[in-house]
Amino acid sequence: MGVIYLSGFVVINVVATVLFVRSQRGKAAAELMTFAETVPAPLTPQVREWLGPQLHRRAVYPFVGFLWGITAVYLLPSSAWDDLPWHWFLLVIGIGVGSSTGALLASVRTKPLVDGPRRAVDPVRRRASDYYGRIDVLRLRLSVLTAGSALALAAALVAGTGTATADRALIACSIGLVLVAAHHGVVAVVVARPLVTSTAEGLSWQKAVLARTIAPMPHLAIFAGIFSTVVAVYAAVVHVRELSLPILLLSVGVAVLGAAAVVVMVMGIRRDRPRQTDPIAHPSSAP
Repeated sequence: MGVIYLSGFVVINVVATVLFVRSQRGKAAAELMTFAETVPAPLTPQVREWLGPQLHRRAVYPFVGFLWGITAVYLLPSSAWDDLPWHWFLLVIGIGVGSSTGALLASVRTKPLVDGPRRAVDPVRRRASDYYGRIDVLRLRLSVLTAGSALALAAALVAGTGTATADRALIACSIGLVLVAAHHGVVAVVVARPLVTSTAEGLSWQKAVLARTIAPMPHLAIFAGIFSTVVAVYAAVVHVRELSLPILLLSVGVAVLGAAAVVVMVMGIRRDRPRQTDPIAHPSSAP
């Protein structure tokens, strides 16, 4: 029965993945033109051939990761996580790991725009802050603070209570911190990577794709941090009567920090909403 269950999930996911990829191919031309309208450079046949796969990966990989992340959660022998709300927490972990892995993989797979023997390299030393506004930088910083403090609280709960709930919180918060670190690491690598192309116009395209690549990273990172906070604070609430005063104070601090992160995340979402069709509309993205 287990083999049949597993085979059914795999078949459903394979079919869903194929259908989604095909649907994205049908939308590829329109999405490419929409993106091209935001870039002040001519869309030559060489650029179109290079740009298509870049946009395709950024659209397909996160969704495929999302799909298979959910499936992996349901296929794991997760009897210890079957009770609520841990079942939902595990589902969020699967979604977060899968979609983040897809987004990160698409981010690192960016090829130089080279269509001839000539080479043009952008000599400017770039940093992540050159492409992010204040809210984005704040989201990145808060993601580290929330994920790190949540992990510290979970570790304190394990040391202070030694219960299964504390152990689950430690696992979830560890995964959250790994995701946050992965997003920060990919941003640093992608931004520092040399922009190599054959023409000066090609640099504009490279910078536009770079800006689009790293745009969702602050949001994904702070979401992972907030999730870690929710898990750690929930575990603390479950054991509130058993907590020492230092751990109780740490729990309150983590909760306040998580609430502040939620406010910043909502501010970022409200700011990003009118710019969804303009991946490079950012005052600090100018060369």
